[in-house]
Amino acid sequence: MYINKISELIIIANHLVKVLQMQSITPTNLYRKTADIHTRIDPDIRQRLDNQRIKHRTTTSNLVREFIHRGLDELEQKHRMFG
Repeated sequence: MYINKISELIIIANHLVKVLQMQSITPTNLYRKTADIHTRIDPDIRQRLDNQRIKHRTTTSNLVREFIHRGLDELEQKHRMFG
C-alpha cells in the first residue's frame, strides 16, 4: 500500500517536471505561471492530482506548488552535498 502511494507521487512529479521544463518555470515566476502549468497537465495526471487534492483537503494549485518546492528543495540539498 505504501509503495503504491510513493509510485503515484513519482508519476505525478515526473509529469510536472516535464511541464515545468517546457514552460521554463523558475522559483521566481512559479506563482505567475501556475495557470499555464494547469492547462498543460495531462488529463490522467490531473485526475491523480485531484485524488491527492481531495485526500489532503487542499487546492490543485497548492499541490502543484508543493511538489515543485519539494523538488527544488531536494535538488538544492543534493547540490550542497555533492556540489
